[in-house]
Amino acid sequence: MTPIRLGTRSSPLAMAQASLVRDVIRHVNPALEPVICPMTTLGDRVDGPLQEMGGKGVFIRDIEQALLDHHIDMAVHSLKDVTANMADGTILGGFVGNESCRDCLVGPAGVSLATLPVGAKVGTGSLRRRALLAYHRPDVVVVPIRGNIQRRLSYLTELDAIILSEVSLLRLPDLRVQYEPLSPLEFVPAPGQGVIGLQVREDDMGLQELARAMSPALTWLHASAHMQFLRGAQFDCRVPLGIYSTVLGDEWVATVFKADECLKQMQWFQYTCAIIEREEKAFEWGSACRSGW
Repeated sequence: MTPIRLGTRSSPLAMAQASLVRDVIRHVNPALEPVICPMTTLGDRVDGPLQEMGGKGVFIRDIEQALLDHHIDMAVHSLKDVTANMADGTILGGFVGNESCRDCLVGPAGVSLATLPVGAKVGTGSLRRRALLAYHRPDVVVVPIRGNIQRRLSYLTELDAIILSEVSLLRLPDLRVQYEPLSPLEFVPAPGQGVIGLQVREDDMGLQELARAMSPALTWLHASAHMQFLRGAQFDCRVPLGIYSTVLGDEWVATVFKADECLKQMQWFQYTCAIIEREEKAFEWGSACRSGW
């Protein structure tokens, strides 16, 4: 068998996602033997708000460098951690997983956004989630939290609830927590949320073909457009931005959310285009998000 080295963060969620990718590779090409290579990134080593550390790219830069240095063959990322500008010489060759793109409110049994008491303490480290909480429940207190899923869940001993991606709980089923899924039309997800991105070297056509063959058609359809939207916007986690997309007949429909860095101004947009034009249009819509208020 031919080994293929998969670079990933060492958190339980990242390892679960790498295992999912490993299983897909074995299904697509049984002659390959995927080997998971866990790594600790700058974002894992340093505590503090991502906005002060250079944005969400701190979770992928070390893995990208290992890819460029040929220490690994494929980088496995949560797509929402991937920035608009990836390392030169690399591309996103494929996308895996589409179980859910939703955020969810995690807390005691029966917890819901509507029934949280006035002044409830809700934990999140995401500016997008903070902005959406400020819009839907301006009476709650947002507490910044960071860390892997297990660490964030530990904050429930001192908070009323926290917000996580639903897919993180689906991929870590042993956690067995209570949560309320939040409507993606109202609590608009981050671009690519729930999807696993497969980054490969630009000159490695064999692995590009493998990554593309691993990608379900619907996952590719949405994720490829979300990345074009992100490239057009040129935003990272320092600016609150979200997109949720669906297919209606032969049309691609997207709901976009953006807020300013002070979380004072918020806007929602609804866009529609032909499916075949989605990447071009998504880039245009992302570029429009850069315009002033």
